Amino acid sequence: MTYYDSLTNLYNLNGFLVDLPQRAIQLRKKYPVIAIAVISIDDFKRINSISGYIGGNLVLQKLADQLSQFIEKEEGIGRYFGDEFILLLKEESLEKLEERIKLLWEQCSTEMIINDQEYRLKISIGVAITNSSLIKVEEIVNQANIAKVQAKKQGGNRYQYYDINVNEVIKMEQKIENALYHAITKNELYLVFQPIVNLKTNSIIGSEALIRWNNKQFSKVSPLKIIEVAEQSGMIVDIGKWVLSEALKQNKRWHDLGYNNMFVSVNISAIQFEQPNFLDMLKAILEETAMAPQFLELEVTETNAMTMVEEKLEKMSKLKEMGIRIAIDDFGTGYSSLAYFTRFPINTLKIDRSFVNEIYKDENAKTIITTIINMAKTINIATTAEGVETIEQVKFLEEQGCDKIQGYLISRPVNPNQIEELLLREAK
Repeated sequence: MTYYDSLTNLYNLNGFLVDLPQRAIQLRKKYPVIAIAVISIDDFKRINSISGYIGGNLVLQKLADQLSQFIEKEEGIGRYFGDEFILLLKEESLEKLEERIKLLWEQCSTEMIINDQEYRLKISIGVAITNSSLIKVEEIVNQANIAKVQAKKQGGNRYQYYDINVNEVIKMEQKIENALYHAITKNELYLVFQPIVNLKTNSIIGSEALIRWNNKQFSKVSPLKIIEVAEQSGMIVDIGKWVLSEALKQNKRWHDLGYNNMFVSVNISAIQFEQPNFLDMLKAILEETAMAPQFLELEVTETNAMTMVEEKLEKMSKLKEMGIRIAIDDFGTGYSSLAYFTRFPINTLKIDRSFVNEIYKDENAKTIITTIINMAKTINIATTAEGVETIEQVKFLEEQGCDKIQGYLISRPVNPNQIEELLLREAK
């Protein structure tokens, strides 16, 4: 139990690390190149959610068998953590190692049938190489793990070799992650809001809630980086819940001030959206904040919507039954089939700012915007153009029949008091 994994009958991490130094010494005597490879299943949580932990365990057992057949007699194998495995490999040259790692990735990225359910495994592999006895094998293990993290950051389903420059990036992200872990309890996170204007009435009808971080050391960290680190660490679930709660509380305050048609739009991470208790969590927050569901709009990116489509359709249908509005964010930047969007119970398509910026520079951008707006009208979906900065852009969008706009022309993302000033000025 101390040194072996009961599920796969391989070394566990303790056993692998105890055996590793002596095995590495023996391999160095015979081979010029040795390497550590960390193998991780991408999106293993999805497998567990579909087939339960029994199905997930069967996948791990089958992959363990494949890896055991892949390695040679003098090499080493162990179960690393959860859905990850670790290998000690040897080769006669870097070129041959490259060929072998590619073969490893191809053999792992295979189809499996578990309990009549077919899976196409997507695998990320991190590799660290050494041809020197001066580097401790424990450090090589750490480097391989860093390379694996980088492979996942690049979208997963690939293999990545350790790079010292990547190491510095990972270290900085770890510092950001550690600080972000305490951000909610230290009241360092806050929201700003960007107004959304109805083009027909030229009035503010809602706002998009955006997260900001007040931290002395990381004050210049972009919101996108905050979200990226939060997603990688799993903190996005707690942070996303906080954002929803704070956004709805603020919208309730505006309603109490008499702006009772204002809605608030909140971006939802793919990880957050896929949580089994997502709907229950939303119901609880709506009850706690006493905010009517029709004044909440959830923004889901096009890329997010197009993964696990049937599951997303089911969850979106339940959200619509609750009265919550759904917007597809960054629309037009993905590779989705437009046919799917006739099935999605969505209220709004948000036209990406990259097209709006190019309205008077690129005829293709004009064509794409016009097509999106016309398509949305046909299926009775509203459109919101993001990143509007000029009067000329507004005129074009009005001519095409766009419903709503947001961007610096109206206002940058600002604190709630400034939104109220804009609403008061509008009332005059």
